[in-house]
Amino acid sequence: MKQVLHSFGMSECKSAPTPAPEGQVLTKAMCPVTELEKRKAATFPYQSIIGKLLYLRITRPDMLQIISKLASFSACWGVAHWKAAKYVLRYLKGTMEYGLLFNSTGKSLRDKWKLEMYVDSDYASDVDTRKSRAGYLIYLNGNLISYRSCLQPGKVDIATGTCEAEYKALSLSLKELTWIRMLLDTMYIDIDTPMMIWEDNQAAINLSVNASAAKRTKHIAVRHHFIREFYDEGLIDIRYIPTRSQTADILTKSLGPRIFKLFRDKIVSDRKLYLSS
Repeated sequence: MKQVLHSFGMSECKSAPTPAPEGQVLTKAMCPVTELEKRKAATFPYQSIIGKLLYLRITRPDMLQIISKLASFSACWGVAHWKAAKYVLRYLKGTMEYGLLFNSTGKSLRDKWKLEMYVDSDYASDVDTRKSRAGYLIYLNGNLISYRSCLQPGKVDIATGTCEAEYKALSLSLKELTWIRMLLDTMYIDIDTPMMIWEDNQAAINLSVNASAAKRTKHIAVRHHFIREFYDEGLIDIRYIPTRSQTADILTKSLGPRIFKLFRDKIVSDRKLYLSS
């Protein structure tokens, strides 16, 4: 990480409390238009900085949302995008000792292991496409093993409401949860069921577990309704969690310093504090 900061001349920069300012908006409209603007943008090593950040995100889910957003401008970037990328480095400056921490749980192959997931969505947050951003965190015995922040896929299947956006985020994340469960099954690891899913939208939960809600949701593609099948079979249980406690919120939007730190400390750890304890 020190090499990354050094390569962009930011070894002595002032640290930032978050990877991005709260409520930051980046759009294609900020890309250069005139030849002068294009020549200026070409002097910024934007793709290089994004490449290094994409590598760092493997162990830094706290920066995943903004890195995913910045990467979408790799083909065309402007001054605003370059400044936003440098702001991420300022955050990195103050958190170089942070990373994923895996604790021993004492579980053996004879025990049932626990899979649980936090999932969230930020409705129509992408200004250019009005797609919603989904994010999820998957834990195995309390250790974070899988995470993602992305715009919900599909060119014509765009969520038209908050409930629909949250429901489609559930669908997207459940596929990953199912794959992990199948992978663990090949290792003869027995997973405790139902697997717990934490969601902060009551309407999306009701749509997932209540078959009578289908009459009002015919506009939602059928391929998303496998969530209800998993619930009916007892494989998953979807529980409500208040937004203020929804850790996956850190993967969907730029948060303020106080709430960001609260969620960050739940998914990554300061190595210095761990070694000193």
